[in-house]
Amino acid sequence: MAKETKATLEATSLDVVADRGYFNSEEILACKEAGITVTLPKPMTSNSKAEGRFGKQDFRYVAEEDVYICPAGERPAYHYTNEENGMVLRRYWTNACQSAPSSPAARPTAQLMAVMRA
Repeated sequence: MAKETKATLEATSLDVVADRGYFNSEEILACKEAGITVTLPKPMTSNSKAEGRFGKQDFRYVAEEDVYICPAGERPAYHYTNEENGMVLRRYWTNACQSAPSSPAARPTAQLMAVMRA
């Protein structure tokens, strides 16, 4: 579709955005070869949702306060920074989800809610 759009517009270059789940690697390669720049969403690599927990995308980051807010309104506190595989990671967590009935993580094995930010 992007190649047809570029041809219809008679454009020398084109920037397009792909929705998560609506593209494959062959299409992305074809766009690159046709001079089309594709912006892709970050892939979801966490298995949190499948395990019945909130995923990082469910948390809202407030930069001015350096804090995350979970869907239940809790604020996991910043605890420490470390380096893994060349990335500096800031770690936040709270024990509040043990008793939060609105949290999918509220089950006997849930001990804390943790978020990492690079």
